[in-house]
Amino acid sequence: MAFTIEPRGDFEYLFEEDSYTAEPCFVKSYKVGSPSFKEDTQTMIFEFEAELADGSIAKWEVYVEVGFTIEHDVSCNGVTGISEAIIVEYDPEFICVSHD
Repeated sequence: MAFTIEPRGDFEYLFEEDSYTAEPCFVKSYKVGSPSFKEDTQTMIFEFEAELADGSIAKWEVYVEVGFTIEHDVSCNGVTGISEAIIVEYDPEFICVSHD
């Protein structure tokens, strides 16, 4: 089954009292561990990054439980790697988009 992981909107933030947006861009994906035969799933991590106005790089690690069904569980703990000068206004969720 073919699918992609995509952000639901842009990352929105304040820096030095100005509003900015940044688009999380896909960097790479990789499998974590071996498949769980009990549940017929395997965990994959999709990494995204965006350069911010202060020069820092915002990062997201999106965990996806890939199985034999059309639906995949997607979770993300939120943005990391930002400086203290950045105030988050909107941290996008990530969704699985099927291409079947």
